[in-house]
Amino acid sequence: MEVADQTTHKAVKKMRRTKRIPQKDGAVETNLRRNVESKATIEEQAILTDWAYDCYREGTLDALVGSDTGALDDIEKLERFLLIAFWCIQEDPSLRPTMRKVTQMLEGVVEVPVPPCPCLLDAAS
Repeated sequence: MEVADQTTHKAVKKMRRTKRIPQKDGAVETNLRRNVESKATIEEQAILTDWAYDCYREGTLDALVGSDTGALDDIEKLERFLLIAFWCIQEDPSLRPTMRKVTQMLEGVVEVPVPPCPCLLDAAS
């Protein structure tokens, strides 16, 4: 696997969506990835996508990758991958890019515009 492919693969793995498990009482248990560590409170990390988008807006991407120097060394690539991930997890399927467009964005062939917040509450307002 080439270095660029390894970096892409690593970034995509870091941006996996939160796994939500419905409970009998109607509550939703949220399992965050174990390696996501930050100074954010547990409540702020309750939904990984919301927290990741907040980190992007606040310019604190280092909180997402911790001590991963490879990701921190190329912060522009990290930001681009993050924006692509936000496009791919939009609640409204019509806003999600095609796989062809995602590939073009990953390769840097097309510009990645700033997506709307993938958060449910923000989308409703």
